[in-house]
Amino acid sequence: MRIKLPARFFFDHMERDLPPGTIVHAGKALVDVEVTPTELEEIESDALYYADRDGPDGQPDGLKESAKRTLRRIEKFRGTKEGPRAPGNSERSLERGKGRNNHENEV
Repeated sequence: MRIKLPARFFFDHMERDLPPGTIVHAGKALVDVEVTPTELEEIESDALYYADRDGPDGQPDGLKESAKRTLRRIEKFRGTKEGPRAPGNSERSLERGKGRNNHENEV
């Protein structure tokens, strides 16, 4: 699958040695990436964590906004209005506000 993602969040994700996919073309604002479904789910899960209001503090300027833009691009890519989901989250747990990301127990 090929998707264009915001460069700021994508490169931050990649620098943390998380599975990024293969860069087809890197521009200043967007990166065109070839990803597997598993890699896209990992990027999405990471973006959910960084975009969340309870996500990590003290991040570089613009990273949280770039994570939000990443989620919007993934949502648009999937062509759904129900929004992106991290892998393993059930409909019921999302409705209750639990399981928003896979990083809940990290310090």
